Amino acid sequence: MKKSDKDSFLDVLEMFTESYLPLEKGSSKRTIKSYKTTYGLLVDYLYDEKNIPSSNISFDLLDYTTLTSFLQWLQDNRKVSASTRNQRLAALNSFASYAQNVCLEAAFFKNALKKIPMKKAERKIQSTFTVEETQLLLNAPNDNYDIGKRDKVLLSTMYGTGARCSETCNLKVKNFRFKKEGGANVDIIRGKGKKSRTIYISEPCAKLIKDYIRYRKIANQPETFLFKSQTHDHMSVSAIEAVYKKYIDALKKQYPEKFPYDDYTPHTMRRTVASHMLEAGIDMEVIRTFLGHSSIFTTEIYATLSQKKVDEELKNWAEKWFPQIEEVIVEESNRPSFLR
Repeated sequence: MKKSDKDSFLDVLEMFTESYLPLEKGSSKRTIKSYKTTYGLLVDYLYDEKNIPSSNISFDLLDYTTLTSFLQWLQDNRKVSASTRNQRLAALNSFASYAQNVCLEAAFFKNALKKIPMKKAERKIQSTFTVEETQLLLNAPNDNYDIGKRDKVLLSTMYGTGARCSETCNLKVKNFRFKKEGGANVDIIRGKGKKSRTIYISEPCAKLIKDYIRYRKIANQPETFLFKSQTHDHMSVSAIEAVYKKYIDALKKQYPEKFPYDDYTPHTMRRTVASHMLEAGIDMEVIRTFLGHSSIFTTEIYATLSQKKVDEELKNWAEKWFPQIEEVIVEESNRPSFLR
């Protein structure tokens, strides 16, 4: 059977990246960019190592040997980690699943990928704030000044909502519905104006935000962003990153025994929220919903117990379950051992 033009590798790949991912699946720009990087690297590999131009790539060329050689090339030539290699493999699998529904030839490509396992990757310890470090960070801004007041509310909002950095930037006055009995419901917006989830925040955090809205005199401006920078009415992700760097650098100097990691970012606060909720005994499914994770597995990666909590739990376990051993008292004796 003659293959039609629409069934060519590049045409199917274009439909996948330009139509399916953004329009049908609703993938983020970041995800699409990552996927495109993977396919671009595959095209580069086939041309540089196999002398196959992009126009000649076909699904039947993408056999097990070629695909495993490509992944090995990524590690040897591009020096990618095992986790990055796994991300590239996942991107290929995602495309193959789509492609096999578009043309029969792609089934060969999909079957080859099924034989390639994910590589075991070393799991890095990701930074989180302890309860004490969180308290220090939230109290670090000087709220006697406009910027300090904003920063205190910003940091507290991110801890109180567990929102992503981009979600925090997009918070508007209309997203907060304050309750008479205390607390508030917050609509967390994620991408293209769609409401991703509604969460509840407690009274202390809600009061901070309500007072800040009153302070800025924007209570009657529902479309106004809650946080602004010194130059723009809509605070950017990079501006929030700068806020974290500013206060954490200062706290590291003030408390050299605390904040031991080098990779603190706004996302650290999100992981911290998950960990603190887990330690408080909140059900994992509740944490997943609160953070807006699509999969419980993502939440499990986020929510890690602190070493202090682990030590406490192990101590309680040992005291309760470890067999009691009676102490053997050996009395001094002048008798030779064979007479005792």
